[in-house]
Amino acid sequence: MDFQQIALEIETFEAREFHGGVDDSLIDRASAAIGLPFPPTYREFLRRLGCGYVSFQEFIGLGGPDHLDVVKETLQQRERSGPSRFPLHLIPVLSDGFGNYECIDTASPTDGGEFNVVNWLHDGGDEQDCEVIAESYLAWFRSVLQMIKAVDAQEDAEDPRT
Repeated sequence: MDFQQIALEIETFEAREFHGGVDDSLIDRASAAIGLPFPPTYREFLRRLGCGYVSFQEFIGLGGPDHLDVVKETLQQRERSGPSRFPLHLIPVLSDGFGNYECIDTASPTDGGEFNVVNWLHDGGDEQDCEVIAESYLAWFRSVLQMIKAVDAQEDAEDPRT
């Protein structure tokens, strides 16, 4: 599955909004601003969709509101204090709303210039081993869409109005 197929899948969700794609020059500036490379499939997401939401999940990227801006979010997380410092090699791509992030781990390369996507816990300590949840941004994005579908279907089944 590629991002063209994912874009078609996104259209099947009732609640969705993306803030349009961005051009390569903005992607390059964003990557330089945080000092980390963006893997090919994340660059494709930024080009095609930018940032936005599907159902209850918001995807951090470029071209939309500040809380979904990958540069602002990365720099903000690096500056915040707490039980764990945000590692300089992570790029946040999804927040759980409780301080934890799913992140591209630029210290963990996989095939074709891709990086693992990991789960970083705000209270996991500075030396935490982040759980690998996908071997690429595309694989991660696809799995999140599948999880959203499952949750939405369960909620619909439990809704007495349906």
